[in-house]
Amino acid sequence: MATTDPDGRRDPRGEAAPGRAARFEELARARRRMALTLTAVMLVVYFGFIALVAWGKETMGREVVDGLSVGILLGVITILAVFGLTLFYARWANSHELDVDENRRS
Repeated sequence: MATTDPDGRRDPRGEAAPGRAARFEELARARRRMALTLTAVMLVVYFGFIALVAWGKETMGREVVDGLSVGILLGVITILAVFGLTLFYARWANSHELDVDENRRS
């Protein structure tokens, strides 16, 4: 089945132009690397927190200031890490989206 690219050119084999396919594959690899890296970071943060809850009860129970324990503080930091990594990824993905859009136009 023939396909039409954004410029209106037709490829009878149904494949994208070689340069475009290579650029798309490069962007897909970059996205995969970023996703795996951020997943690994979040797993370390989360399981580090869980390990402290399981084996560092005395440390987690220690008060930083009156009414605020290390456990509560680290729990909030863990949740904020989720939002921070999500914001980082969204900005990274949006900056690379421009590359995809430019790739479609060329």
